[in-house]
Amino acid sequence: MMTTGSITPFVPLKFIAEIVSGGTPKPDPNNWDGDIPFITPPDLNGLDGDVVSQWERTLTETGTSGSSITKDAVLLSCRAPIGHVGVVTSEMAFNQGCKAIVPQHAEDLAYVAYCLVASRRALQALGRGTTFMEISTTQLSNFSIPWPVCADRRAITRYLDRETSEIDAMHAKLNELERTLLKRRRAVILEATGQGCTEEGKPATRSSFGASENEWQMMPLKFAVDSVQTGIWGQEENGGSDDLPCVRVADFDRLHNRVTEAPTIRRIEYKDRVRCGLQKGDLLVEKSGGTGKNPVGAVVAYIGDSPAVCSNFILRLRCRNNQHPRFWLYVLHGSYIAGRTWNYVRQTTGIQNLDVNGFMSMKHPVPNFHEQRRIADHLDEVTGRIDAMHTKIDELKALLVERRAALITDVVTGRKKVPA
Repeated sequence: MMTTGSITPFVPLKFIAEIVSGGTPKPDPNNWDGDIPFITPPDLNGLDGDVVSQWERTLTETGTSGSSITKDAVLLSCRAPIGHVGVVTSEMAFNQGCKAIVPQHAEDLAYVAYCLVASRRALQALGRGTTFMEISTTQLSNFSIPWPVCADRRAITRYLDRETSEIDAMHAKLNELERTLLKRRRAVILEATGQGCTEEGKPATRSSFGASENEWQMMPLKFAVDSVQTGIWGQEENGGSDDLPCVRVADFDRLHNRVTEAPTIRRIEYKDRVRCGLQKGDLLVEKSGGTGKNPVGAVVAYIGDSPAVCSNFILRLRCRNNQHPRFWLYVLHGSYIAGRTWNYVRQTTGIQNLDVNGFMSMKHPVPNFHEQRRIADHLDEVTGRIDAMHTKIDELKALLVERRAALITDVVTGRKKVPA
């Protein structure tokens, strides 16, 4: 039961916790890929005070000498961006983008995390810097949070644990539904483009959408396109007539396989505008960059109405008149999600590159133009329905996130009283 009749004091973190800064060890192979999790700000994204359970990189025991290790602490991202909060209950290392808040009493761990989640905007307002915004150790040490008596802190923690668990359970159900929809979308595309599997587990060579066997042939991608063109990055914009939108890989809408706009403006000379200009319906393939989760080879369609070019990390494909671009969009996307494209990924120093010659020589099952259009129309309709449901799920998830954050803020600040 909450204590009544008293005003909750605010106490600087330095009086109730130790503040520890992180670090990154040198890029020596002996420091990396060990058994100790190495946490960076992106690993805290979306946790909102939950326990840290996923990470991209790990350290060896040797590597920890160049970092910091913490346990039973709250990790706060203090730069790029500020305000992500996660709880660490086992030993983990963390980089200089995070700071660990280690409460004097482990029982206050969750309460401190909830307070920092509720204080995100105030923490962000403390940020200073030119290259990126950052909170210093001194600023964080002097940052104050509500600090009621011990019994009230425990009551608040129990209440928020219970209420946020219910919200998180609803969020998990929506995530499961989202995964089911994505699997369905994938299966529909693979089946309709003849890239599914037979009952024996062998790759199918034609669509089960309705075309007869003799209407399909195995065709290399290079025979389906009129032109293959690497993009251009150009020069810094100067406000002149040569300024033009430039599509980057970051502009790819990977869910809907399209690009509608390019917010980046670059100065492109006329000859390069002619050579590298985009037309509505052009297929854009990521040829350089990539990550472990998203290798190069992803494909989208440019459906913008304005003149534009694409960056030098992107390959522009323009289909022949007797080949339907939307059909080939689904074919290439199907190859990507099925993992066939990954056979042509080449890793160099720190960057992935697509083996363009191999990629363009890859054979795909292809029907006549009429059937291509019919399949593309069918997939537009089916994936459109799936994508609409996906959008609705995203809206519901956003509402749950807002509800969770508002609840934590209201309870921690005292606007909402904890029931007895």
